[in-house]
Amino acid sequence: MRGEHKQLFLDLSEAQIMALCIWAEARGEGMEGCIAVGSVILNRVDHRKWDGETVHEVIMKPWQFSWLNSCPPQSYTDPQYETCVEIARNFEGAYHEKPTLFVAYEIARNMLDGTIKRNVPSLEYHTIDVHPEWAKRLKVHRVIGRHTFYEA
Repeated sequence: MRGEHKQLFLDLSEAQIMALCIWAEARGEGMEGCIAVGSVILNRVDHRKWDGETVHEVIMKPWQFSWLNSCPPQSYTDPQYETCVEIARNFEGAYHEKPTLFVAYEIARNMLDGTIKRNVPSLEYHTIDVHPEWAKRLKVHRVIGRHTFYEA
C-alpha cells in the first residue's frame, strides 16, 4: 500500500474499512460472496497470531487483499486501489453514491455486531482466475461466485 494513503485507511472506522475491503474484493459477487469475504476478515482477526489483532491490521497486512497490493516493491497495481483511496477520502459521500458500497457497509456493520453470521470458516481465498502456489496445499471448502474459499 502506498505510504501516503495509509492514514486514510487507518482513519476509517472498523465497519468502514471492512466495507471497503468487501466492496473492493467482492462487490460483484452478491450477498453470499460479500459475506464470505467478511467472514475471512473476521476469521483472521480470531487467529490473531496469523494476521493481526484488529480488522484494520488484518486488512492492511501486506499481500493479503489484492486491492492493497499497489505499492513498491510490488509491480502489480490493482485497478481498484485509486477508487478505494477516493472512497476513503469521503466515505460518507461514497456510501450514498455507490449502492454496492452501501450494501458492503451494511454487511460489515451487521457482521461486526453479530446480526449476520459468517458463512465460511476460511482464512484464505482467491479468485478463480488465479492459481496461487500456496493454494495447492489446501483443501477447498467451497466456491462462491468467482472466489474459491479454503478450509481453515
